[in-house]
Amino acid sequence: MRLFPLFSLATLLLSGYAGRAQDLVAQRRIDSLEAVLRRRPADTTAVLHHNELAFRFQQTAQPRAFRHARAALKLSQQLGFARGEGKALTILGIIHNMGGRFDSALFYHTRALTLRRRLGDRSGEAAVLNNIGLTYLYQGNYPKATAVMIQSLRLEEQGGDSIRIAEGYTNLGNVFFQLDQFAQAERYYHRYLRLAHDSLGRALAYNNLSLIASRLHQDPRAALAMACKAEGLARRLGDQHVLAQALSNIAAAYGQLHDFRTATRYQREGVALEEALGEKEAVASSLVGIGVNLANLHDPSALDYLRRGLALAHELGARPVEKNAHEGLSKAYENRGELALALRHQRLMDALKDSLLTATSSQQIQDLRTQFDLEKQEQQNRITSLQLIERDHVIRRRNWQLVALLGGLTAAVAVGWLLWNRTRLRQRLEAEQEQRHQQRERAAAVLEAEERERRRIGADLHDSVGQLLSAAKLNLSGLQHELQLREPTHELLLTNALDTLDESLREVRSLSHQLVPNALLRSGLVVAVREFVEKLAGAGPLRIELETLGLEQRLPLPVENVVYRSIQEIVANVVKHARATQVLVQLLGQPGELTVLIEDNGIGFDLAEALARPEAGIGLRNLYSRIEYLGGRLDIDARPGRGTIITLEVPLTAA
Repeated sequence: MRLFPLFSLATLLLSGYAGRAQDLVAQRRIDSLEAVLRRRPADTTAVLHHNELAFRFQQTAQPRAFRHARAALKLSQQLGFARGEGKALTILGIIHNMGGRFDSALFYHTRALTLRRRLGDRSGEAAVLNNIGLTYLYQGNYPKATAVMIQSLRLEEQGGDSIRIAEGYTNLGNVFFQLDQFAQAERYYHRYLRLAHDSLGRALAYNNLSLIASRLHQDPRAALAMACKAEGLARRLGDQHVLAQALSNIAAAYGQLHDFRTATRYQREGVALEEALGEKEAVASSLVGIGVNLANLHDPSALDYLRRGLALAHELGARPVEKNAHEGLSKAYENRGELALALRHQRLMDALKDSLLTATSSQQIQDLRTQFDLEKQEQQNRITSLQLIERDHVIRRRNWQLVALLGGLTAAVAVGWLLWNRTRLRQRLEAEQEQRHQQRERAAAVLEAEERERRRIGADLHDSVGQLLSAAKLNLSGLQHELQLREPTHELLLTNALDTLDESLREVRSLSHQLVPNALLRSGLVVAVREFVEKLAGAGPLRIELETLGLEQRLPLPVENVVYRSIQEIVANVVKHARATQVLVQLLGQPGELTVLIEDNGIGFDLAEALARPEAGIGLRNLYSRIEYLGGRLDIDARPGRGTIITLEVPLTAA
């Protein structure tokens, strides 16, 4: 079964223009635009023409695209035409992405993002965020790609453009497919299918869902159903590549169902398409697949297909296909009773399997050997160079004795000064390190004391105040039964007193649990945050969504305590002050780092003004000090009239 090429839909979103990329217009349109630019004054229309030409050339003539994009950027900056500048920056980022210059692509996309946000262009901001996510994806930085793409998708969902929302879903599906997280990929593909009307995109999604059904669920019938849907769409569209993949998936599903005759029929149709398309490795794989199906049917012609597939795979160097061919030949010869040949191909299959397993190790050994030879050559070059220097030194020694003496004295003075300066710098560095160490110890002591005090207060509330309130309630309840109150007002007062005691008990228990969350101690950060979010989710119109990635293991206890308290305080502030209806909490675990992102759609605030007010800035300063204690970083992106994004980055190695 062949893997379908990923990101065939995602790459369509790299442009900053809405909708799917169109084919290039007729050459006369390009000639017309260039002719207009030659005689048109430098105005905003010229910027638009440069951007359009850059967009049209970005895949077929990148140097021309780059030239037009740079011209659009320069002219738009001179004119103060912000939207033209943003589009030019986006196209430059796309061109660098296509050329594999990902750092440059991120530079231009980040500038475009800043500009879109300044303009309040939420749709453009979402498109640029998606471009940044795809750049991280091509770099293999999947956690960052996922986080940024989710931000882009949230903005698209607020905008309500169903086509771009659907494209965001399939982007995330492709990311999780690449990570072999098939359950997540399946969820986003189904979301895409509920919104998308593009037939080609649906066919691509059905093909990937067929692979997921086979791999994740081991369900050949579901895989067959998805592949048949892809086949129908591909036939209607006339797309031979997608049809060939769908036929291969259908054949694989029938093979898993042991319907080898039907599998062979679909495989034969697929191999004919693959031969016409020139996909040689796919042809070799399909020939071997036909041979295996025929071998399972004890058909003598299996040998012919298997030999042809083996020969083509050997020619292409496709060793995994060669291994499958030897396995099929072993089965076919065993069916014919030719056990010696069956054993021979079984051994060849085992040898290829071992070869595939050790290929990576062999390459590493070769790389080390090459590195050793290079280092040896460099060492020899250094020896030769030193010999030449020594010979020259002997020739000139007598003439430079005085100079050498003076140089020696100068060197001695310089070395003495360097040693003194080095000692001074080391002492300063040690003093700074000691100061930072003491600051961290003081911060740790403060936080530890705070946690101990929380536990003590929580225990006192639960064991002391709670018990006293419970005793008071019991006494009042007993008094209510003993007294025969005839006045309704007396009865009402006693009932109100009991209700007030009940409410006080509930409040004491709630405060006790908030001060010492058992879920954090028992199950860790993710479970504790989820319980905290679920308790708040039912309060009023606020909708809180929690997403986690890469946090299967527990974190160090100091990190969990500080991060949980920080999330608790941030979300509580959102509930009290932001007037938000939606809050997104993301926990992303990466090697050596934990990233927490909290985003709301509330009214925002002025960060500088909030920090300047003593009574209002205490909580913010506490947040900064907590994260600094862990050696991390806190970033707050807030402005009045717009939602707030708070990012916490905590190094796990330092904790």
